[in-house]
Amino acid sequence: MNKITPSQTTAWLLTATVAPILCIAGKTDWLPTLVSALVCGVITIACLRLEWEYAPHWLCVVELIWLVVMLAGIAQQSSTCWAVTGDEWQIAAVLLLLAGFSAQKGASPAARVGATLIWLILPVLGIVLAAGTTQINLEWVDNQFQMPHGLLISLLLIPALGIFLPRHTRKGGWAILALGIIAVVGAVIMDGVMGKQVSANTANAIYEFSKGVNLFGVAERFEALVACALTSGWFALLSMLLSVAYHLTERMVPHRGQWGIWICIALSLLLLCNLHISAVLMGLGSLIFWGFLPVLTQGIVKLKKVEKS
Repeated sequence: MNKITPSQTTAWLLTATVAPILCIAGKTDWLPTLVSALVCGVITIACLRLEWEYAPHWLCVVELIWLVVMLAGIAQQSSTCWAVTGDEWQIAAVLLLLAGFSAQKGASPAARVGATLIWLILPVLGIVLAAGTTQINLEWVDNQFQMPHGLLISLLLIPALGIFLPRHTRKGGWAILALGIIAVVGAVIMDGVMGKQVSANTANAIYEFSKGVNLFGVAERFEALVACALTSGWFALLSMLLSVAYHLTERMVPHRGQWGIWICIALSLLLLCNLHISAVLMGLGSLIFWGFLPVLTQGIVKLKKVEKS
């Protein structure tokens, strides 16, 4: 059945979301981040409680179309920790292709890769966060009301994609709680060490902060290691989205999941090179296509079953 174990699922989720969340930490104050984490957590739990017994083809097509948009939008953000000018799309294209190869046989191989990368990502980013806790200026930590960053909403909803993946369990509460805590802690630390104005206008807050972290007297090499860890996180996130594309395609056309992966990659590369995907669009679309539509569809199915019985 190509199912993945609960421990692999949790490790894969953390690998795919912790690094991207910390990249945009500081763009939203800690209080809106906390509210966003709570709302997305409720939506995710509602989605994961679904049995997903009935997936109409039209819904699979709609989800695949949205995946193309999300792949392009996320790939555009994946090169923010590399010093390039004008060639960002090349890094995004390489990551998309590598993620496609990791997911071309379904979620199981991609999950094993993601569960392995966690041993690189968590220790490296943990050192950066630990260094940041010693430099926090509480006067800089702001909690003014503002709209949350759209990409943050999308990342907090990533665990809801578990309904499209073959798993041994639908439980994911621990990972959802961990993501919410990491998002809030990241927002507090980035605001406290960089200031609100700097962190909000920085493309990649944790990478910029890591430039000043001195690890055993070797700051520059540690900065490169942080860039590799962050890039690994974006890769794991893209591989998870492409795994979803594989299994959605399998629902419509059995044994043709690879077609869905490479078609999504080709279309997302076209969007990547010709259109900028705004964070607002990513946030609203994720709420609709990863939260509202699955719950509504399965709710209607259950209601019809009750009426028949």
